[in-house]
Amino acid sequence: MTTPRATRVGRLAAGALLATSALVTAGCSATNPITTDIAYPPSHGLPVDISETAGLVNLMVLTAEEGGTGALYGAAWNDNTVPVDVTVALPDGTVLARVTVPAGGTVTLGSDQEVQIAVPEVPVRPGAVMQLLVGTDRGGQVVTPVPVLDGTLPPYDPLVPVQAS
Repeated sequence: MTTPRATRVGRLAAGALLATSALVTAGCSATNPITTDIAYPPSHGLPVDISETAGLVNLMVLTAEEGGTGALYGAAWNDNTVPVDVTVALPDGTVLARVTVPAGGTVTLGSDQEVQIAVPEVPVRPGAVMQLLVGTDRGGQVVTPVPVLDGTLPPYDPLVPVQAS
């Protein structure tokens, strides 16, 4: 025969066990941020916001070696209601390309894409980061780090510029 006291103690013990289980299982999310809510670039390239309405995404340079010719890959975007001219230059101001991006549009950068941009004499080895100066005719300029990659990763192997021998 169970007494009301024994039933109450059992219920309290079950409640305490349930509360402890809830705290233990919720501990991970209490001490670690939920990373699925964090925006990130889903490629090896980097995003560059030139202004609130224009920028570049997935920006990277592919080259076989330091000092060799490189190719700039990525995309320029424009959320303006008018076309925007995007300029890509070396930090010393040497312009590599000017690209007109239509209003509300995107222009893809790369060897088989809409616009090809060569980077003569890439100043760093593959695996390092170089600086580029990017800007628009409407939103100023930004100096940005750009990763330099080679053909080690299979998707990029056929895209690396062939060096003249």
